[in-house]
Amino acid sequence: MSSSSSSSTHEESSSLSPEDFLKAAGKLSSDPNQRLQEPTRKAIDSGKAIIDVHCHLFDRKTINIRYLLKRLGELLDDGRDWQDWVKVIKGSAKVLTESRLLDPGTGSDWDSTTEQEWKHLIHDLKELWEDPNNDEFDVGEILKHLKIVLANDMEGIYKYYKRKFSLTSKAYKPLKLQRQKMVITALMMDLEQGWMNGTEAPRPITQVVDDLLELAQNYPVLPYFAVDPRRADLEGDKNLYALFLRAFPEEGPSFFGVKVYPALGYLPSDHRLDPIFQICEAKGIPVLTHCGGSIIHSSLQPLEAYRGHDEVTFDGSPEENAEQLNDPSEWLPVLKKYPNLRLNLAHFGTVSEWEGYDPDEDEDHIPVPEMEVPETRLSRPAVIRRMCTHFDHVYTDFAFSLVEPHVYSKLEQALKNDPKLAKRMLYGTDFWVAIPSGDLVMAQIDFLDHFEDRKLDFLRHNPLRYLLGEDPK
Repeated sequence: MSSSSSSSTHEESSSLSPEDFLKAAGKLSSDPNQRLQEPTRKAIDSGKAIIDVHCHLFDRKTINIRYLLKRLGELLDDGRDWQDWVKVIKGSAKVLTESRLLDPGTGSDWDSTTEQEWKHLIHDLKELWEDPNNDEFDVGEILKHLKIVLANDMEGIYKYYKRKFSLTSKAYKPLKLQRQKMVITALMMDLEQGWMNGTEAPRPITQVVDDLLELAQNYPVLPYFAVDPRRADLEGDKNLYALFLRAFPEEGPSFFGVKVYPALGYLPSDHRLDPIFQICEAKGIPVLTHCGGSIIHSSLQPLEAYRGHDEVTFDGSPEENAEQLNDPSEWLPVLKKYPNLRLNLAHFGTVSEWEGYDPDEDEDHIPVPEMEVPETRLSRPAVIRRMCTHFDHVYTDFAFSLVEPHVYSKLEQALKNDPKLAKRMLYGTDFWVAIPSGDLVMAQIDFLDHFEDRKLDFLRHNPLRYLLGEDPK
């Protein structure tokens, strides 16, 4: 995809102080409708829009290959740990070791990567996984999702999603939604700071912004800009505030929301994010933050982060650190400053947390009024429920986490117990990044069929309220 026309206007504002940023961003429109591109506007105006509020559109040049292979390995429920799985990969795909793709010491996973190497990788893995002696591998499920990273751009990934996982596709025919208009968010992921030690990905983040701006002009897509407070200390067009203004220009095509992924090594209350949230609250820009599991995390140990202006050290394992960084309670100081921030606490916890959660014995003593991070962490579903009902603009989605049938009844009971929560539930897939080893399509069909009476609330009414700040007509 070619660069968006908006990119040429940012050189003079590429290095910004927080004060200069607030002055420039203060000129943005406060009407979210002004940030809708024509395809999305038409879908919403039709009255038939259904919205996936949690969708990723990565391609091979924006995602880190070590992370991708690690993630795929974790999806294989065969008892292997990561190092064992690396041995399997090395044994079957010689090209990986030759190009040093699995060596974290190179500083970049892309030194020698070519199209042909990716094709060799898939071929070699296919041979291994189709070996009858390795029947524990879910060959078809893993390979079909690995193949899509060969797509040249996010447009190819979007078309794959529309064909395979859109609720309006043939796969979801039992839901009878084919005549609806599918709108999706396109959540950026900035892995350069947390995963690649600052090394630039093959597709620079500036190009990712421009590509998503163009994608939204051609398809019903709502791009979400990925923030990382560590970029506030960078110079040039990679500076956090300069990137934000590139994504949200005063005139022309614009991003729609902001994506926060604390597990990559920061806290949402980091003082460098304050100007971002100040503008998001003032301008009605919705924010989505990961509150699920710890699969994606920083590799730094120990990890230094800021809670406000105070430096905090996390000295657990990467997974343990990610669990703390992801905790929704960490958003209480942010909401104390910006109580009208439109926030989606994504995932509503994890499956294991819901298995241990009793909606009838919910913890009502969460210190929401004090707006402080509690020393003792409480049940994540309980925290999110309380935050959704306490704040007028806090929502949650059930992307990936609540597609397991044995927790349906608990969610159903939670919604009955708390009618206000029922108005804050959003639909999301999380797409292939978090694809389960089973059949995602059937899992989504079963979920939405079980909640038939609430289906349009999840798919249309609640998302429009979250995105646009108003009840749908």
